[in-house]
Amino acid sequence: MREDFHVMQLRKALRRRGVWGRRAESLLRDWTEHVREDIARRVEEGTESGVAEKAAWLALGAPDVLALHATHELSKGSWLGRHPWLAGVALPILGWMGLSGVLLFFCAWFLGVGAESPVQSVNPAVVEWWPRIFNGLPWGLSIVWLAWVARRMPGGWRLLGMTTGVLALCSTALHMSIQAPVSGPGSGQLMVGVQGPGGLLLAVLARLLGGSGFGAWSDSVSGPFAWAQSAVLLIGGILVRLGPTVWAWSVEGTRCAGEESGG
Repeated sequence: MREDFHVMQLRKALRRRGVWGRRAESLLRDWTEHVREDIARRVEEGTESGVAEKAAWLALGAPDVLALHATHELSKGSWLGRHPWLAGVALPILGWMGLSGVLLFFCAWFLGVGAESPVQSVNPAVVEWWPRIFNGLPWGLSIVWLAWVARRMPGGWRLLGMTTGVLALCSTALHMSIQAPVSGPGSGQLMVGVQGPGGLLLAVLARLLGGSGFGAWSDSVSGPFAWAQSAVLLIGGILVRLGPTVWAWSVEGTRCAGEESGG
């Protein structure tokens, strides 16, 4: 059987396990070189070329077994891969909570909410830009984090899927707005509400736990931009999932074109 057929089967097996791109091509080169050396050794020992090739590919192992072993080896090299549930669920949630808490604390500190602040007057830039930072920074960092996970793929498709879902819910769940004081100290307002799919989930949980979630429910549904941002993250995860297939088509198409031009 032709070498290209075996390489294609190996590439498909790796793709099913979430190994693709440069890492997959590096593994394929190593395996192919190993098989070629095995074929050469068998031919030197007197085995027919066709029989030697078939035996060498059989000795290499089944594609699914090789892909599974490669996935395990890659996962062992990263903390994210060794602990996919912590890395895909707990880490994004804790990161979002920590970032939101820090941003909210400094905003309240600058505005003097609930405590004495060294700032004697409210800076208009804080009123204008701090809500934008609070509302946009978690989503922007989520894009960067998701891109890093997609590039490294330390835990395969499972880690990518969990990370995408959690980031899509958390990154747009909270919304800040500030009303500057108009009639002296204490007349301004710092408001943090819920929005988007993550906010809707928080509202449902609040209602189930005995809180009043009706207002939060309506607020979360009425934030179309947050829903769009979450959709962008989800679509990004889907495109990454389809990326290996496009990569494989590109590689195989380039090789076929090279063979035709060479012939």
